[in-house]
Amino acid sequence: MKSKLITYIIPTHNRLKYLLNLLECIENQIIPYGYVKKNIVVLDGYVDKTRPQILKKYPDTVIVEGDGSWWYTRSINEGFKRAIQLNADYVITMNDDTETNSDYLLNLINDYNKCDKDCIIGSITYSKTDSNKVLFAGIKKLNLIFLYNKKYSFIKNNNTYNNIINGLFESYELTGRGIFIPTKILKELNGFDNRFVQYGSDTDFSLRTRKSGYKVLISWSAKIYAHEKITGSGSAYLNESFCKCSKSAFNKYSANSLRTKFLLIKKHTSILTWPISFFIVIVKVFYGCFKKTRKK
Repeated sequence: MKSKLITYIIPTHNRLKYLLNLLECIENQIIPYGYVKKNIVVLDGYVDKTRPQILKKYPDTVIVEGDGSWWYTRSINEGFKRAIQLNADYVITMNDDTETNSDYLLNLINDYNKCDKDCIIGSITYSKTDSNKVLFAGIKKLNLIFLYNKKYSFIKNNNTYNNIINGLFESYELTGRGIFIPTKILKELNGFDNRFVQYGSDTDFSLRTRKSGYKVLISWSAKIYAHEKITGSGSAYLNESFCKCSKSAFNKYSANSLRTKFLLIKKHTSILTWPISFFIVIVKVFYGCFKKTRKK
């Protein structure tokens, strides 16, 4: 029987230390019988010694090189293209600032095999510096009229929990940190939407997957640990000034980008609700910046 190929897609830009930690985690993964894995590292422009260091330690790694202008979404899509060329059966999207336990892949595959049909599965995300602090555990309910303005998490993000149960749950939204995707779905949906540039393409892909009739699930057994302090300028947990946070709203590469939020609203809600949705998003973004400043 031919083994099924799983490819890890890892975009990176001058984060050699974190990338090597992740590659070591992947190297130590428990691989179930009937599966093989391969890493695809997408270097979107680099000035450090990333390429030679990777190939020295992990010579079987496939390297895809960008010119520094790809950012996250195009980098992930170029990785998808290479995975399809390699006839991969599945891909797993990874961030270079994450780490996993040795049973991560095993848990993902076990959960995938519980699906009664093709699906995509995301991963619960914890803080690397506080292994009980949950950064993302899925979205159990989403108001598809106002989309970004009304969503309900299974548990409150950025809080500490001592006893999170394992399990598999339907989620409206997934983050790019650890999405298990059959290449069949990847081809049908034509990858991520490049218009999102840096943020939002994972949310958009989750919503498009649901619209195409596939289940979108999150595994609380497949755990990702993220160095959250080095990710996401403008995110709620980062300690930025009001001025810097406000400026990030007009930066298309920022996690706080109004452009990204408006594009999600336009793609996934009714045109009748756009004016009120845009207004609410603007208020929430700048109120969030103000609230953070007061906390400081």
